[in-house]
This record gives sequence, C-alpha cells and structure tokens, in this order.
Amino acid sequence: MKFERLSIKAVTAGILLLLGICSVSLSYVSIPQYRDAALVSQSKSLSRMLEISARKRLQELRKQSIDLGALTQKNREFRSSFKVAAQDSAQSVALGELVERLDETLAYCGGILESLTLGKRM
Repeated sequence: MKFERLSIKAVTAGILLLLGICSVSLSYVSIPQYRDAALVSQSKSLSRMLEISARKRLQELRKQSIDLGALTQKNREFRSSFKVAAQDSAQSVALGELVERLDETLAYCGGILESLTLGKRM
C-alpha cells in the first residue's frame, strides 16, 4: 500500500476513529473498577457511621447503668429485698418483691429506662 494515495482527510478520520474506539474500550474496562471503588468507599463510610452511633449509644447506656446502680444502692428497701432474695433464692415471694422494688426504682428514675421492667419480662 502506498502512503502517497492516502489523503490527509482519510488519515485524520482513521486516527479519530481509532481514538474513539480506544476511549470507549477503556471506559468499558474501567467502569467495574470505579463501581467497586465506590461500593468500598460507601461501605467504609457506612461502617464508620455505625461505629460512631454504636459508640455513642454505649456511652449513653454506660451512663444510664451507673445512674441506675447509684439509685438502687441508695434505696434501702431494694437493698433489704435483695438480701432476702439472695439468702433464700428458692423463695419466689422474695424474688417477686425484689422485682417489684426494681420496677419501682426504674419508674422513679424518671424514664431513664422506660422500656425495661423486669416484671413484664419474667
């Protein structure tokens, strides 16, 4: 093939066509990689958000449990009910009284743990 017969117009069109085919093929090859990178990034950010939320909730629960422990230690009736229940664990009356005292303590907390009442779970 002689190069003299090729026109500049045909060479330019061929080069542009070759560049177009290369760009389309490279785009086709790189789409899955970008999609995977986006999914990894999204899962990392979601994981980080969940970690922050869980850490915050655990701190709140830790504070609430400390408050509840302090409140139950102050309550003399609860301590006496606990001693009776600990001495005779087979006696269901003492355990029932302990549960009632703990429910009263939870109600007295002013809604710290509104969803938790032992009487409903036992």
